[in-house]
Amino acid sequence: HSSETTCRIEPQADVGGASYTHTSSFSAFFNSVPESPREVDTKALYSILDVTKDANHTQIKKAFHKLAKEHHPDKGGCAEKFRKVQEAYEILKDPDKKKLYDKFGVEGLKCGGGPTRAGFKGVERTLYKRANKTEDLKYPLKVQLHEMYCGSVRRLQLNKDKICPSCKGNGGHPAGIGPCQSCMGRGIHVKPNGILSQWHHCQQCRGTGKRIDPRFICTDCKGARIVKFSKRLEVRIEKGMQGGHKIVFRQEANEAPGMVPGDVIVCFEEKRHSLFKREGMHLHMTKHITLMEALGGFRFTIRHLDDRILVVNSSPDTIYRPGDVKAILEEGMPAYGDPFTLGNLYIKIEVDFPTSITPESLQVLAKVFPIPRPIVVPSGADQVKLVSVDIEEEKKKYQRYRAMQKNAYDEDQEESQEQPQCRTQ
Repeated sequence: HSSETTCRIEPQADVGGASYTHTSSFSAFFNSVPESPREVDTKALYSILDVTKDANHTQIKKAFHKLAKEHHPDKGGCAEKFRKVQEAYEILKDPDKKKLYDKFGVEGLKCGGGPTRAGFKGVERTLYKRANKTEDLKYPLKVQLHEMYCGSVRRLQLNKDKICPSCKGNGGHPAGIGPCQSCMGRGIHVKPNGILSQWHHCQQCRGTGKRIDPRFICTDCKGARIVKFSKRLEVRIEKGMQGGHKIVFRQEANEAPGMVPGDVIVCFEEKRHSLFKREGMHLHMTKHITLMEALGGFRFTIRHLDDRILVVNSSPDTIYRPGDVKAILEEGMPAYGDPFTLGNLYIKIEVDFPTSITPESLQVLAKVFPIPRPIVVPSGADQVKLVSVDIEEEKKKYQRYRAMQKNAYDEDQEESQEQPQCRTQ
């Protein structure tokens, strides 16, 4: 079994902008940060909150509330101390910021969310690992149950961004490329904001830190540094796979200069089957039979997921009741990774009773079945009538009634709280 599906990897919102220039921007920015031989202070913020460096989140939060209450300007406290307490808490309450501070100190936070040049290599491997990669593409693939039973191959046609082979992602000839004058080649603009600093990509160079002389712009990509590219991927659906299974194609997502391509992640969504319902390795189905078949036996066929025809015969001298469940061993789903191990096929029997019956038929049945016992009806007993109902709809009515009761109770409680209360002497 094989089929082909076309899926689109949409280009990122701004080629050369915030979507993929973190690495080049950060690299350009940190290259401008001077080396710092001094030891990094990673204890100052803990001292402000009067806690030790190994304090947990609860202890930090408790210390903050205590100091904030003590130094709050509205209560006669020092505004400057209150501001420092707030800034320290804002960093230490955030696990990522706290981790960054514990390793690189305040200087690491000031540099647009990164460390000083001296410590950049370590953080590049850890905290900015994601920023150095384009966004992963998650593609939901609807898979038929028979494909997971027999195995199959699906083909996806991917349309994605690829680094321009003509200019090798530079956007133009190297002779016409120079530093952006707006951001001084950094690719970002940094705005101080207390202990932290805010940064955003330079709009003039779209975060690249470079400007291209119009005379030297690449004719293939028009300076965009990427071109459109189409590629076919084969998705192998193995026997026994289930909905929710993921197949990852490493580095097959959009490409961008200075970044590692993200992954294409195909997520299986199992489509509902008209006859079988899957439960792990087992299959379930429901078979409706007549009352005559329930009493006298039956025979029917099942078309399995691989198009085999199974012939099912009832056991002799067996009466089948509504709700009975029978099994056909080893006719379920194969185990993933071990296709020779099979689950079972469970069949739930439902007996369809006749909607009406003639008096003549009742007389015949009376000769076969026991006559119902007569009951004694005491005088004054109430005669009632059975009516047909939809039990699910009845449950919904009861739920609505309960909700109305609760609302009415809540209103009564509010009114009682508004009444003046008598105090016991």
